[in-house]
Amino acid sequence: MLGRKGNALTWGERKGPKNTYPSSSVDDVVVLGNGTVSTQAIRLLLENDVPLHYVSGSGKYLGSLTTAATKKGKMLRKKQEEAAGSQEKCIPLAKGVVVGKILNQRKNLIRATYRNRKTKAITESISRLEFNAKLAGSETDIDALRGIEGVSAAAYFYSFEDLLAPGWTFRGRNRRPPKDPVNAMLSFTYTLLLNTVVSAVLANQLDPCIGFLHGEYRGRPSVALDLMEEFRPSISDRVVIALINQGMISQNDFESDGDGGIKMKPGARRVLVEAYSARLSTSCGGEDQRKPLTYRERIYSQARAMSEAIWLGHDYLPFVVKK
Repeated sequence: MLGRKGNALTWGERKGPKNTYPSSSVDDVVVLGNGTVSTQAIRLLLENDVPLHYVSGSGKYLGSLTTAATKKGKMLRKKQEEAAGSQEKCIPLAKGVVVGKILNQRKNLIRATYRNRKTKAITESISRLEFNAKLAGSETDIDALRGIEGVSAAAYFYSFEDLLAPGWTFRGRNRRPPKDPVNAMLSFTYTLLLNTVVSAVLANQLDPCIGFLHGEYRGRPSVALDLMEEFRPSISDRVVIALINQGMISQNDFESDGDGGIKMKPGARRVLVEAYSARLSTSCGGEDQRKPLTYRERIYSQARAMSEAIWLGHDYLPFVVKK
């Protein structure tokens, strides 16, 4: 249970000992499964403008509780809505998202060739992604751009199994629910990433539900889904690859979700959450040659870059990891 003691948050079993954390040291809170947050703790989070995200035990994003402080920037959100409704204004924003994702996927595959994992499938995928990134960079139609993103994802995941330790199989992405261990890990890690990106979007006064690559749909956090695309390969995918290849998670760490799919057992989820948190704190360089930032800082920096691109009507320049 997450509770409150003065201006601090307390964490622990309901009737057991509690750890205490200054509320000023918390960026966001993710409630996974049946975790409980007291009314007093929720009020403290709201007072400190800390987003509260809810995620199911299987890793499905359920929604977020945000503060009144995030309702500023009326003119920015108006421009955001106008850009989403105009293909001419939408393309420069969506295009950066797609190009960034493709280039970072390609970096993962190139990285594997340096680690004695060079295969025909990887080599073919690297070439396809290079071509698709150039194609996306010159595209002027939003539906065609979405098509390029889709075929690029297929090309990337075509060789994804070759990045994994022997004994692990991967036959492409599946979800809702995931039907194999690798997809269960990817989906869960993508949800964690989405929570982080939603926090960054809110902090930069954007409306999370108005996107460019992802259209508006029943309260879906579309612009957060846009922004997270370029970070999926360098954060989420690399976490999954590392946990598998370092033997930190085994195929015995999964169980049926009762809905035709599988999910990670609680112990494996804890390992993955810890690895994800560590990844966010890792320093990373980008091809933009700016000083190294942590991945968490990069996410917030790119959310700020997205808001500036919307405000000024400029192209959105994505983050491309250096290596």
